[in-house]
Amino acid sequence: MGRLKGLTEEMRELGMRPSTRVLERAIVQDRIVSSIFGRPSTASF
Repeated sequence: MGRLKGLTEEMRELGMRPSTRVLERAIVQDRIVSSIFGRPSTASF
């Protein structure tokens, strides 16, 4: 137990194939996200 494994690595060791699906997408304006990226509060993401 020398290190922590990620979900992807665990799945591969069990013979599974990890994958993802986009369930929803949207364009939003969020002041917190804007401040993180140093953008105006009206910026779209």
